[in-house]
Amino acid sequence: MKRRREKRSGRRYPVLWKLQGRGISFLGFRQGDEEALQGRVLNINRGGLCLLTEQPIEKSAVLQCEIFPDGSHVGIPTVMEVRWMRQNPDGPGTNVGLRFLI
Repeated sequence: MKRRREKRSGRRYPVLWKLQGRGISFLGFRQGDEEALQGRVLNINRGGLCLLTEQPIEKSAVLQCEIFPDGSHVGIPTVMEVRWMRQNPDGPGTNVGLRFLI
């Protein structure tokens, strides 16, 4: 069986943080409320993170996001790009790979 080559740029750190985001256009304008995204960050590293979400999202979409570490009421703002999506092997939802752009 052929193994997939690891593409991550560094060690992953398991977390269970909240993420909220919205799609943005190439001009920087926010899209409508229907594009709002919420989910749980499962792991993170210096290049990106894995998000578990129930909401559909388009591959290559650019998102304006806020990440809320445990116990924080203030989000850390960032811009991310959707790199991949996979059905969650542990239950409902979709695992989404997001890459930090900023």
